[in-house]
Amino acid sequence: MGGDTGERRGDLGKQGRLTATVTTADPVGHIPNVPSAWGGIYRNGYLYIPDTNSGLWIVQLEPKKPPTAYVPDANGEPWHGSSRRTWR
Repeated sequence: MGGDTGERRGDLGKQGRLTATVTTADPVGHIPNVPSAWGGIYRNGYLYIPDTNSGLWIVQLEPKKPPTAYVPDANGEPWHGSSRRTWR
């Protein structure tokens, strides 16, 4: 799906403007497992995606969560990059 408002040219993912992706392929669609979505509409936190093979998809967007990383230290505890760690 599209990102922010404005002109839709180029790769929105590479431009950092991609909001969401939805695959509308469905094994029980008119033509199984073939997506044929067009004209998606965003309104009030929902994406409305018509697909000629599998019907109307309504998807609710969730807020983007911050990335989390777990880097264990030698004892298996989370390491936070502290300068008190000694390397040998």
